[in-house]
Amino acid sequence: MGNKNTSSNWMMATVYGGLAMAAINPIAGAITAFACYQVHKKLKAEEDVERERNRQQNQQEFNEKFYARQHYASYEDYLMSDAWQEKRAAIFKRAFGKCEKPECNRALSEVHHIWYPKTWGDEPVSALIGLCREHHEAEHKPRF
Repeated sequence: MGNKNTSSNWMMATVYGGLAMAAINPIAGAITAFACYQVHKKLKAEEDVERERNRQQNQQEFNEKFYARQHYASYEDYLMSDAWQEKRAAIFKRAFGKCEKPECNRALSEVHHIWYPKTWGDEPVSALIGLCREHHEAEHKPRF
């Protein structure tokens, strides 16, 4: 439809022009003004429909992104799931029960996400690392 503000402004100018024409020829001016007003009303309705469609599409895109991680109600629910327990067990097996930080021989106690998946449960085992409690806490401390 092009620039809507320009078309709306042009349309309103035409309506007023039609009203000005009414001073010269009242019937032609009234017909022009009424016709332009009808076109303006139709364009406005189309703009409103398009605006509502865009709003709904934006809301849908937001919902898809926000709820993509929601196969589980929360991260805590995921950590209690069988899927997480199986991945956790695989990490413990891979690490032979030891912290996977180089030169650390402490017992493995926690599994850390190197990066978080878009959907809980979709992370590959390669995105997880087995850590002792001290190294896991260090991973979550702010780094300045």
